[in-house]
Amino acid sequence: MNLQQTEQATTQGALMLAVETLRAGDQVDLSSCPFLKAHPAADLQYGVVEEVERETPECVAVWYESFNSVGYPLGTMLKVSPETFAKHSVAHLSEVSRQLASLVLEQAVSRGLEVEADAVRDAVDQFCKLHDIAATETERVAACDEAQQLWLVHKATTEADPDAQPSWDYVVEHFGLDASFDYSAADRAQYYQLLKVEQEGKGNGADLPESEDAATRDDVPSKKLKSQLIASWLGAKGVALDGHRYLAAHQEKAKRVIVVVDGRFDRSVFKAAHEEARSAGVEAEKMHVYCQIATYTGRSIEITKFEDVQVKDLDRKQRKRVRVADLSGLALDWAVALARGCTMEDKHDAFRRIAKDVWSEEKLAEQLSTMTNEPVIVRELSANFEPIPAFSTSREHGGLIVEEEGIATRRHTKSGLWFAMMSADLGDREQPAWSKWTTQGGTRYGNLSYQVNKRQQLFSGETQLIAAMRCYVASKLGEEVEVPVVLLAA
Repeated sequence: MNLQQTEQATTQGALMLAVETLRAGDQVDLSSCPFLKAHPAADLQYGVVEEVERETPECVAVWYESFNSVGYPLGTMLKVSPETFAKHSVAHLSEVSRQLASLVLEQAVSRGLEVEADAVRDAVDQFCKLHDIAATETERVAACDEAQQLWLVHKATTEADPDAQPSWDYVVEHFGLDASFDYSAADRAQYYQLLKVEQEGKGNGADLPESEDAATRDDVPSKKLKSQLIASWLGAKGVALDGHRYLAAHQEKAKRVIVVVDGRFDRSVFKAAHEEARSAGVEAEKMHVYCQIATYTGRSIEITKFEDVQVKDLDRKQRKRVRVADLSGLALDWAVALARGCTMEDKHDAFRRIAKDVWSEEKLAEQLSTMTNEPVIVRELSANFEPIPAFSTSREHGGLIVEEEGIATRRHTKSGLWFAMMSADLGDREQPAWSKWTTQGGTRYGNLSYQVNKRQQLFSGETQLIAAMRCYVASKLGEEVEVPVVLLAA
């Protein structure tokens, strides 16, 4: 719904929305529905939208909670609740509204003022005059709402715990932003909010947000993989470095270290590799990283993906990048264990580690030939190993996670599928929206407040536990994860 349509609907006194713009959780006045207006409850309660689907180019199907599904011709206008209408209006802010909201916030921050409902409209009107901004009534109302939302974000990130507030320089480095760009107060508030979401999602308390501890990750490269990748560097007077998880070589003249990660290079791995270089007494101003994918970078970091390496038959653990929404069985259980920070290794490596000082190499090889080689969990105290728990099928294991993490689930009465969302995403509203996508905590692709790629928050599954475990993994590791091929085959 564009701003012109919104203003027309408001002027006419009818809170009308086109059926194709409805979303899960929206409230529809059923007396305006040509198919349900005769229902006994049509005049007594709103119909809460459960799902919307474009069945054909000219037909939109809407499922309502406690009511039947209805197929509407495209463009059908339905009356909605004031809350629903306001939500749709704010969702389609124009650049004019965003500019005004940003100006209001910047003035409040610079002067130490509160953005209060009574004063914000006066400020919006004032800025329209000062900056000669032509704004419609709808754009001014939207600007007021946006300014108050931005102020709440700013206030939450600066006043809740000022001692834990990281510097703007840290935010620039963390998100890889352009340090020379003059970000507005509104943009800074949005980045601080993203930082806060990451921190809360990873459960690090007052610590700055980062990925899971590198010591528990299943991404340590083999010695052969390291030697394959550093061969060309050693020709440039490099020195191989043994005995480290990620650190592989050092070029003294260039003050560069070579780091290898058999998986994702992120901030926690960078910190671990940097600490390894410091412990080895290596002076390094640059870090060249070989990895599957990188989610952290900086001016002194050079990245080379495995797919760009001109070396045949790299000794990588055979993995495949898979959407979390598609995981099931052993692969899903493995991903849950990874998300919980369990230390894992292949069964053969675990058995060899335990028996190498007791059995001969011949006996060890004979035993290994009779064993499967799937990933297992290593016990912290005894260093023995055990199978990965059946998180996605056993309530003893998966049910505990559902309770600990506050994962909400529900069953779709029509399809029989189960849906799951984290309570933090579902919110505390009396009638929460089970929406598949959200921009909260999404990946930013621009400087404006709305330039954030949507993040999937709602996951489905054939059973309650499958849906819940997919939701849990995505909340910790993202929407995609690299899974050992042997588990996918299983």
